[in-house]
Amino acid sequence: MARLQLLILDLDGTVRECTVDGQPCPNRPGEQRLIPGAAEAITDAMGNGMKVVAATNQGGIGLGYMTLTDFDAIASELQGLLLDAGVPRELDMVYCCPHSPRSGCACRKPEPGMLQDAMRRFLVARNEAVFVGDRDSDREAAEAAGIHFVDAAAWRARARATTYPYEIHEHDDEGQEDER
Repeated sequence: MARLQLLILDLDGTVRECTVDGQPCPNRPGEQRLIPGAAEAITDAMGNGMKVVAATNQGGIGLGYMTLTDFDAIASELQGLLLDAGVPRELDMVYCCPHSPRSGCACRKPEPGMLQDAMRRFLVARNEAVFVGDRDSDREAAEAAGIHFVDAAAWRARARATTYPYEIHEHDDEGQEDER
């Protein structure tokens, strides 16, 4: 069993939700709120010595709904929301794919580019990293990167019920992974 060193988080639907009806992601500051349980789960991970980063697709940049400057302001606001909710420090890094959904880039989930960049930056092995997300593309990105995946709702709920470290179970002979 490996001890987790790096928690990689999707943002939209995992850590935050958009406050604008019918809009999947915030395009401006003031359009986001934390999902209950996310701040507690991040605090637990940080309290157990983990680096915590975000990896988020922001196709609205590539589609012209917002700019990189807008995204930076939204990310800064998110850091403030987390600190206000009791998270002890800012996220260690926020990785953003700004490309449109059909761009074919290597960083847009379900491609593993952002996850691999995070593991390289923080010098962690695949069995020391976990990715938390809420969509099939998140699960697929984790699989492509060779790291453990945890569903966002289960992650938020588990933070309230138990403590870290998560146990990571290696793949069995058929490549199946325990769903913990």
